Amino acid sequence: MPRTPRNRRATQVCTPDNVNQRVNALLHLVDADLQTENQKKRHKLLNGIAMYLTIRDMYSENRLDDEFWSVFETFYMMIPYERPVNMDHFKALIRSRTVVPIQDALVDTINTDLPFHERKANLSFVSKALHTIDNDYPIFDRKVKDFFNLPWYSGQDVFERIEKAVERYDRLRQFYHNRNRNGLDRLLEEYTRLLGAHMTPDDLQFHDRQFARNDAMRISDVKKIDFMIWKYWAA
Repeated sequence: MPRTPRNRRATQVCTPDNVNQRVNALLHLVDADLQTENQKKRHKLLNGIAMYLTIRDMYSENRLDDEFWSVFETFYMMIPYERPVNMDHFKALIRSRTVVPIQDALVDTINTDLPFHERKANLSFVSKALHTIDNDYPIFDRKVKDFFNLPWYSGQDVFERIEKAVERYDRLRQFYHNRNRNGLDRLLEEYTRLLGAHMTPDDLQFHDRQFARNDAMRISDVKKIDFMIWKYWAA
């Protein structure tokens, strides 16, 4: 199937055909980067994978110390957006290692110190917590929202926003669940190609941790697709 440039004017939530079109557009962006001399996005992808593997290993080692939270918040670029979130409850959710219903997690992580009209449900933060606990849960963020053309979860009050956030996340999980039918599985093939057959230890390194290509291949399919969207989609 030929790769075509991305259409920025789509207004409907993606259907399987739309997802195929957007996969084509993303693959076009990958090709464009690979044709540049420094392959900037590919190098950012490898750096991101090494950072993610560091987080995953520290979590599996139960090293949830200040260093873990520093790497976690930097990797996910969370610091400027923490005000609406009860970070104590957010961290407690991750420490619990228990997947809870998305609605419960949204409610529990609201910063109730804020005036009622300023309270917000942060689906991006909650999805990152659930993904940390179970890597088959997808992450919702600005680029993922744009890639699938999902509407934002706005509403008149925090309760309506939570209801819409749950709907958006359910829809997102369906896209990933149906990846063999809507074309997302092609991003898995591209992820494998981008890692390449010839990698040096420096290619996947973060601080004092070095990883092999096989480490990067053993992350979940959901996260591989997320990496491709996160590093290449120009939201």
